[in-house]
Amino acid sequence: GEEFIYKNAVTGELWGQTVEVFFNLEAPEIIGVKHPDTGKVSAVRRSTTVPVMDAEPEQLAQAYRENAEHSAYRRALYRSVKPYFSEHFMQRPIFRPTLLDRETSEVGKHFRESAAAEKEAANEEKRVRRKAVTAAQRIGMPLTGPITDARARAAEELATLLEEAESKPTDE
Repeated sequence: GEEFIYKNAVTGELWGQTVEVFFNLEAPEIIGVKHPDTGKVSAVRRSTTVPVMDAEPEQLAQAYRENAEHSAYRRALYRSVKPYFSEHFMQRPIFRPTLLDRETSEVGKHFRESAAAEKEAANEEKRVRRKAVTAAQRIGMPLTGPITDARARAAEELATLLEEAESKPTDE
């Protein structure tokens, strides 16, 4: 089914808590969220859906505003407690160092090699496909079926032969 994500300042404040939600199937663009402590019900709009590739600037701006509103409470909370952190705490490494055993290191090495080979194969497939599409366009023939290196070479040869035949003067 369809995914529904709702967020605003209220959901940011309630992040991580269990809440009651009121959902209307006939109007899914707004839900009601009941605060677990006060019992107050707040309306929360469905978040903006942003296309992965062709997002309009207005859509991105709206999504960024919603994200900022949702995370504002946590940011304010962090800013209010940060002065109480010790100097030592603030200067510590945020992430602990990664420790690997030899076996895990070998698995990672094999994965990188496998991924590189797979990427190379994908690039080769793209190259063959481009070659075949270009040759097919030169001769005005649609591509059907699987595209192999042999078919791409054959289409290229046919295109070259047809171009040579068209360029030769006719003896009339």
